This record gives sequence, structure tokens and C-alpha cells, in this order.
Amino acid sequence: MMKQRLITVTASGCRYSCARNIRAGARTWFSGNCRRESFPKPFQNAYAFRELSTNQKASRQEERERERMARKAKREAAAKKRAEMEAYIGSINQENIEKSRKEQEEISKTEQEEKEKRKEANMVHDERRVVLLAEAGAMTRCLYRVCMRSVQTIQPGNEYDEKQFKEQEEKQMASMAERATLPGADFFSIAPPVDRKNELSSRAAYYYSYARENFEQESDCLRHDPWSDKDIERYLFFLKKGEKTRRFLLKDYKFEDPRPDSFDKDRVQRFEKEAMELVRDIRALSNPTTA
Repeated sequence: MMKQRLITVTASGCRYSCARNIRAGARTWFSGNCRRESFPKPFQNAYAFRELSTNQKASRQEERERERMARKAKREAAAKKRAEMEAYIGSINQENIEKSRKEQEEISKTEQEEKEKRKEANMVHDERRVVLLAEAGAMTRCLYRVCMRSVQTIQPGNEYDEKQFKEQEEKQMASMAERATLPGADFFSIAPPVDRKNELSSRAAYYYSYARENFEQESDCLRHDPWSDKDIERYLFFLKKGEKTRRFLLKDYKFEDPRPDSFDKDRVQRFEKEAMELVRDIRALSNPTTA
């Protein structure tokens, strides 16, 4: 006997009712082994919709997978490009560092060589300065001794001094006689007589003191290091002035020069030339741009 059963199936939000004969042992269309044609028409549409949804889902997954693979490939390509760029930049930086290091080494080497040359030049300049300073000292001491000798020469006096003393005594006596002849004159002179020895010794002491003071006052002309043009000019000015004053003093007091050839002009000119050359060399070494 055949049995009928009302079966309600819901598919994709729709309700379908159908009566189907179910025989004992007959396969049900709910099983997974049934084909789509075995379903009723409404159920065939639901199955098709589900199959479509499954296909779309699979295609979306495949698309997502392709996109993921494309992004991965893009990232890998970007990473590779970045690595290549970093390697390139690193090689350039390494080259620049190596180049900079070599340049720095060359600069340091050049600076060291320049420093050594400057040091050697300074040593040579110091030696030249010591030699010239010794020469200046010798010329100064020579002039000082000649000046002292000249003062000793005028100390005893000469005929010209005796003549000056006699004229001074005559003027003194004439003045006294003139005053004595005046009406009502009650006069006597308290002026001391001319003391030749005192006058001559006082004159010699004055010039001794004058010479020493000038030599001591200007003895620092060449103490500066390094020398300048003004230092050399100042020293030579006082050296020549001292010789000129000495000659004028002897000439003024009518004395013969005891050392007429003591001042060597050629020696002084040679010193001036060498000293000025040294000043120019020192200036060129300290500032090559203005040499």
C-alpha cells in the first residue's frame, strides 16, 4: 500500500509543498546522490541559485587570490628594487667615503708637509735673526764706545775752551769795573771766578749721562719677535742719529775726531738690506696671499 506524506521544503526563502509517494527502500531526493532533474521545478531553481552562488564565491576567492599574489609580487618587486637601490646607494656612499678618506689623507699629508716646511723655514729665520741681532749689538756697542771715547776727548778741554774762559773772565771784570764807576756806587761782586776744571768736568759728566740715557732708552728697538719694518727703521734711525750727534759735538767744541772711520756705512747698509729681506720672508711665510 502506498503511503503519501506531505513534505514541506524551504529553499532560498520560499516554501514549497508537495506530496510524493514514498516506497519502502526508495531513495529520497534529499540525499546527495540525486540529480537535479529528480527535483521538482522549484527545487531545481533553488539548486541552480545555490550553484551560482558557489561559483561566484569560488571566482571571488580566485580573484582575491590573484590580487593577493599580484600584491605579493608587487611587494617583492618593490623590495627587490629597494634592495638594489640601497645596494647602489651603499656602493656610492662607500665610494664617496673612500674618496673622502683619500682626500682627507692627502690634505693631512699636504698640511703636514706644509707644517714641516714652515717649521724648517722658521728655524732658518730664527738663525738669521740671531745673526742679525748679534750684528746690531756689535754695531751698537762700537758706537757706544766711540761716543764714550769722544766724551773723554773733550773732557780736558782745548785752546778753544781756554779762549772761551778768558772771554768770560774779561766780561766779568768789565762788568764789575763799569758798576764801580757809577756815582755813589757801593758795590762788590759775589759772582765766583771762572773755574776751568769744574766747567770741563761738568760738561763731560753731562754728555756721559746723555749718551748712556739714550742708549739705554732705545735698547729695546729689536726686542720684538718677529721684526717689522718699523723696528728696523727705528733702530737704524737712532744708530745714525747717534753718530751724527757725536760728530756735531766734536765739531762744535773744535776737537779732532779720535775715530773718524768708526762708523762703517757699508756695514750699516748691509745690515739694513738683510734685515729687510728677513722681514719680507717672515711676512710671506705667515701670510702667503700678501707676499
